[in-house]
Amino acid sequence: MQSSPGCPTPLLPEFSTELARLKTQLGQTADRWARAHLAELGDAAAARVLRTVAETGPGVELSAFMNHLASRGHATRTP
Repeated sequence: MQSSPGCPTPLLPEFSTELARLKTQLGQTADRWARAHLAELGDAAAARVLRTVAETGPGVELSAFMNHLASRGHATRTP
């Protein structure tokens, strides 16, 4: 899915819910670039990235870590 940096990228409701939970847990909001990257991964890969972020917990910068995982191919590995 192509997205414009100025437009919010649509995410599945469960991913939006998980990002809201991570916002509460980490005290951070994923920026639009991280949300766009997540949306472009596809459902299974996006779920793996979010699960890894949640398991890592405090001490990570949410947007940077999401982008790192996605760009490093972590999202394409099987669980």
